[in-house]
Amino acid sequence: MEATSLRARFLRAVERFNAGELDIPGFWQEVEVLNREGFRRELKEGKEAGAVRQFIIWYLDMYDPMLQPRPGVLGRLRDKFDEVFRAEYRVSPEELKAKAVAVERIMKQR
Repeated sequence: MEATSLRARFLRAVERFNAGELDIPGFWQEVEVLNREGFRRELKEGKEAGAVRQFIIWYLDMYDPMLQPRPGVLGRLRDKFDEVFRAEYRVSPEELKAKAVAVERIMKQR
């Protein structure tokens, strides 16, 4: 497939996720299919590529419904400690959705 069609399919998946048509596991599955087809390799350098890579690697791949962020200041400190020393990341669904909205905006600026 062409890079533009993979890009368009990714953008459509992000739009569907942001509209509430896809839940997080469903969205993750669609992105994994696109990754296997070479979507991330097809992205050129720049703001869009950086935003998409960060979103996929640091938000979508790190999301674990069993590891929600802990509340309060002490919880944030424990989360940071676990991130640094245990490679355990805690991403909330709200953070994931906010990042998806930002990625959609960046991709539509093109």
